[in-house]
Amino acid sequence: MMKTKVLNTITKFNMLNSGDTVVAAVSGGADSIAMLHLLWDLKSVLDISIRAVHINHNLRGDESLRDENFVRDFCEQNNIPLDVISVDIKGICADTKTGIEECARIQRYKLFSEIAGDSGKIATAHTLSDAAETLIFNICRGSGIKGVCSIPPVRDNIIRPLIEVSRDEVELYIADNGLSFVTDSTNLEDDYTRNDIRHNIIPKLCEINPAFLQAASRLINSARMVDEYVENEARALIEQGITAADAKNIDKVLLCKYIELRCKNELSVTLESKHVEAAVQTVLEGTGVCQLPKNTFLKVENGNIILTNTVKENTQPFCVPLTVGNIKTPYKNYTVLRLTKAEYENQQKVNKLLFKYTLDCDKISENALLRSRGEGDAIKLQGRGCTKTLKKLFCESKIPLNLRGEYAVISDGDRLLWAEGFGVSQFAAVTENTENMLVIQIEGEDHYQ
Repeated sequence: MMKTKVLNTITKFNMLNSGDTVVAAVSGGADSIAMLHLLWDLKSVLDISIRAVHINHNLRGDESLRDENFVRDFCEQNNIPLDVISVDIKGICADTKTGIEECARIQRYKLFSEIAGDSGKIATAHTLSDAAETLIFNICRGSGIKGVCSIPPVRDNIIRPLIEVSRDEVELYIADNGLSFVTDSTNLEDDYTRNDIRHNIIPKLCEINPAFLQAASRLINSARMVDEYVENEARALIEQGITAADAKNIDKVLLCKYIELRCKNELSVTLESKHVEAAVQTVLEGTGVCQLPKNTFLKVENGNIILTNTVKENTQPFCVPLTVGNIKTPYKNYTVLRLTKAEYENQQKVNKLLFKYTLDCDKISENALLRSRGEGDAIKLQGRGCTKTLKKLFCESKIPLNLRGEYAVISDGDRLLWAEGFGVSQFAAVTENTENMLVIQIEGEDHYQ
């Protein structure tokens, strides 16, 4: 019986206490109507007060208005207090430059939180079926263990009383209690990935194992227990405080969680797997900077693991005439060779890498400079067909911000001829007609091997 299962879920996850005020998110769909009806029926048993909230996103024209009116009528018939809020999601998307689904989700929870206040609970109607769909979606995205945990039963003041109930059980409850509901037409389309999982992939998995939802539930619960244990251990590390040297003796799983939690707590940033891997690598190397989402950074400095919103790159600029011979900058030693075509062709083991460091000497004036990069520097690299700023090239190559000032460029007037690490411009590239070459060698790099 669904009522008993929901009561067990509420108790198991300690969702509600006597005297709680619950804000029930109600779209008008089967899940939310079943949840609202059930919570209203249990309010005396649980000793809670309930208030329904409907958010009209104004995304589906007359259908959005239909949903709003349906929820109004349902709550009026059952004497349930209701707040209806109309939101111009498309307008907010345009202002914030966020996608419609993400924007709608952010606005919903923002409004639910405002109504619930500091002490209220927010109840959403996510079911076991939703959790299984989210599990598959996260696996397809390559999520880590947090993704396998799927939808949490409780997150802060958000509770999900139906999280152990399948969609089939919801439909049976709806039928047994003679309830009506509305259907969002977009849920019937397979254009959205989640709908495709719901309509096509989950049924296939249920053909393989009719008890797939229960199997998925066991996997989610197992992952959640492991994640909770690792998270508790990571919180202990945060309280204790660790250095980069300490990190070398910490299990990598625990170190990943330590970094995730610190980024969430100190920077309000949620990391993807690729960011966690990069951050862990930086910590284990014991030096350097790793860029994280939203212009945040992890850096290791004097053995300390530091999270920050700002990292300065090396700013000691250099600028010297481009001359044949040895050129020393504050960071590296460069050797510039002038070779004739015959001398160049006689070099042993010349490979394609060499061309990244070889310029057509006859296209370079006496005023050419070897210098650090400047604001707005851009180059059209040989064979690329488009001009890109150095900033974009550095970002694409994931070169740490604090190291970018060490890279040299060759400029001739306003024209960039060469960029260290990326190659020669289309203008200065060697062709079959080139008679004299300039070859750049960087100390510690052998371009002939």
